[in-house]
Amino acid sequence: MKFELDLMDARQEGKEEGIKESKQKLVQFLSSQNTDPAEIVAALVNVYQVPEKAAQEYVEEYLEANK
Repeated sequence: MKFELDLMDARQEGKEEGIKESKQKLVQFLSSQNTDPAEIVAALVNVYQVPEKAAQEYVEEYLEANK
C-alpha cells in the first residue's frame, strides 16, 4: 500500500514537472516571437487553465529574468 502511494506521488510530481517545463517553453517561444505579454498570459490561461493572475506573475517573472 505504501509503495503504491509513493508511486502515485512520483507520477504526480513528474506530471507537474512536465507541465511546468511545457509552460516555460511556450512562454519562451512566444516571447522570442515578440508576442505581447498580455497575449502570452492569455495563451497560458487558455492552454493550461491556470488563473489569470498566476499566469501574469509567471510571465512577468520570466520576462524580468530574461532581459
